[in-house]
Amino acid sequence: MAQLISEKWDAVYRICYARLSRREDAEDAAQETFVRLLQTDPRSIRAIDPWLTTVAVRVCAGIHRRRYQHPEYELDPHAAEPHGELDIDAVLGDAWFRRIASALPRSDAEVLTLLYVYPHRRREVAAYLGVSLDHLRVIAFRARRRAQSVLDTLDGFDAGDHLA
Repeated sequence: MAQLISEKWDAVYRICYARLSRREDAEDAAQETFVRLLQTDPRSIRAIDPWLTTVAVRVCAGIHRRRYQHPEYELDPHAAEPHGELDIDAVLGDAWFRRIASALPRSDAEVLTLLYVYPHRRREVAAYLGVSLDHLRVIAFRARRRAQSVLDTLDGFDAGDHLA
């Protein structure tokens, strides 16, 4: 079994690193994958490579889930306070945002809120979500695109005037 682990370690680690982008997380995921291999009856595994790949991907998904449910980084609570008095445009904008956000996946609404409603620095948001700045840009782009399609479906609203 030790020889199998040493032969397959690099391949499993590369799979995990490609999904997690952090060396520590990839090492943990690869280790967890091989622990699961040791806990499994070898007769139940038909082909080792696809089995290891599947388990590694599932372990990485679990790490992502835990990362988003329990972020290690706390945002500055003072940065989330609204600035100045609210005017009617701000109130209407907030109402539209709430309507749009309620139709989005929770993660998209959270990213848009952190970046645009209570503007935090992108570095803080990336650290809070446990992703790189480049990955945050992709997440934010996709969230804005999904928000745009929600806007397009709302009656009596010209979405082109509001989201860029």
